[in-house]
Amino acid sequence: MLIEQPFDPFSALGGQLPPETQQDGMLTIEDLKNKIDGMQKQFQEAAEKGIVQEADGRELFQELDRIKRRLSMLERFPENIEKYQVLFSAVSESLTAISNGLRSIQKAIQRGGKIETSGVSLWVKNECMRLKGLRTFISSARADSCVKFLAEGKAKEIYDPLRGASVYLVAHDASGVTSVFTLSLKEGELRQELKISEHLKSKLGAETAGEYLVLVEEVKDPAEMVEGRFTLKCEKADSDLEDFLADPKNTYDPFQLGEDGLSSVSLLHEADLTHGDLKLDNFLTFHGRVRMTDFGKTKHTSDGEDFIYSGNPRHEPPERRQSKPGDVYGMGIVLGQILERKYLSETKKMLVDVSESDRKSGAPDESRIGLERYLILCKESIQTESGGSLKSASLIGQRLGRMLCSPSDAMLADADRATGIYINQLVLELQSKYPDNTEAQKGIDELGELIKRMMSAHPAARPSAKEALAEYRAIRQKISPQKPLTPGPSE
Repeated sequence: MLIEQPFDPFSALGGQLPPETQQDGMLTIEDLKNKIDGMQKQFQEAAEKGIVQEADGRELFQELDRIKRRLSMLERFPENIEKYQVLFSAVSESLTAISNGLRSIQKAIQRGGKIETSGVSLWVKNECMRLKGLRTFISSARADSCVKFLAEGKAKEIYDPLRGASVYLVAHDASGVTSVFTLSLKEGELRQELKISEHLKSKLGAETAGEYLVLVEEVKDPAEMVEGRFTLKCEKADSDLEDFLADPKNTYDPFQLGEDGLSSVSLLHEADLTHGDLKLDNFLTFHGRVRMTDFGKTKHTSDGEDFIYSGNPRHEPPERRQSKPGDVYGMGIVLGQILERKYLSETKKMLVDVSESDRKSGAPDESRIGLERYLILCKESIQTESGGSLKSASLIGQRLGRMLCSPSDAMLADADRATGIYINQLVLELQSKYPDNTEAQKGIDELGELIKRMMSAHPAARPSAKEALAEYRAIRQKISPQKPLTPGPSE
């Protein structure tokens, strides 16, 4: 069913949420409640006009009611209002983003666009999930740590005791009273990571899995537990891969890092799991080698099976599905980022510039560089900035457009063309380091073609992770034949 209504979508909705009054430069609970009231009115009228389905509008309306009730609970702690500001800002920004999303849908209809009601329904459900996450944080707001973790964008604390192991923990006392996170969600997340680790050890063997994947284990000895809390431990990492590559003091073999990353994806798929959120900061470095981490979105996935993609939109596959081919696409971006990093600088943020006429509207976060920045900027690519870094309503609209509309064959061809332009330049940069080595240059050409196939807009055209790893290893021998093959997953 398509929404095609020739009316002014702003005639009744008013378009804007009420302004925040703020006291002493700070957000108040009353500000947020007023904002929620305005948003509920928007969605109620949008449902009456058929912009959103009645059931979806009712679900979001009820979730907003729950947020208001959680906020009312915090009114009993007026002395903590300053401490709650990061939390309040997160709530306010999320409400604004949802409101802007609804406005983008209205504008599309106003301009004669045809929008699938199923796509709008999916968007509403995603926003309800966003609100449920906020509700959880509000419920935990009495804990000092909660604001800190919200500000850092972390779902779990990493505790670094003197004994030198990283320990994931959920803080709750012996009586079961939660003091950091709500027990039902956060301990559940951590137990999910534990379950994934146990599955990987069982399917692959602890030694094999532990070489390329960050595994955790539960601490059961009361003497080693952190203050008697549910505690998981894992080997302490040196850095995440994004920070590691950004530090000019680090020396590394990019081809080895790329092989490590591909090995981790191949192993994960061998265990019939998909990661669903592959990006540089979801790989950790250990003495110059790389292992995959953060299995919060990991799903049991058979060959040919897929799920709605809920990972970072900067690395989203064109089909917007979490699957084994989707992971291969994400790893293609990661591999390109690893190989290009030495050729980027403050004055050279991308290997290929994007002209103003070829750019999407809006701007990516200034921290984005290289292939990631290029894909966000280029009109022909489907990637967008992540939700927490959206700079304008236009970027929110881009994200919505991709959620609500399936890409056409022409759009997929354009995406492949844009990817090809960038990877071809990466090949030239890599070949410049081997001016007199014909075999290495040939290998780098083959490497470029492999990355382009991994990043194909058509899932069926991508190699499996196992095939990509075997091909990558053979190519690596052509580029650096003096380096022995690294032991890893079987081919």
